[in-house]
Amino acid sequence: MRDAANFRHYFWDATSFNDIHKFIGNLELSSKSKLCLTFLGDLKHTIVIPILTNFFTQIIKAETIEEKQARLHDFEEALQAIVAFSVLWRASRNGTGGIDNQYRELLNTTGMRSGLPPMSRKTFERRHYQY
Repeated sequence: MRDAANFRHYFWDATSFNDIHKFIGNLELSSKSKLCLTFLGDLKHTIVIPILTNFFTQIIKAETIEEKQARLHDFEEALQAIVAFSVLWRASRNGTGGIDNQYRELLNTTGMRSGLPPMSRKTFERRHYQY
């Protein structure tokens, strides 16, 4: 919950991004990423917050600067992919056209053709921490 609140406050709702260094250290969030975050926020495309929070959490958990830099790169790549997908999806349909369901499926699907695991923490934890 804390990570989601911090992501929402310092990244999603941010206007200046001046306070993000408490999470990414001396690393810089690219101007393209800042634009993407602003774009998604202005679009009120909040369905992507859980996905981006998962990437944000990995940045926070990174123990070395190299690992933190790699996780920030992953975050920025995911952010750009989300914006590209959202723009293409909306341009090809009237309104949102069920985009929320596409993101929910991405978060919960197992056995994706890409080989990627589901992205939701709940599914991840259930798969990796069975008692």
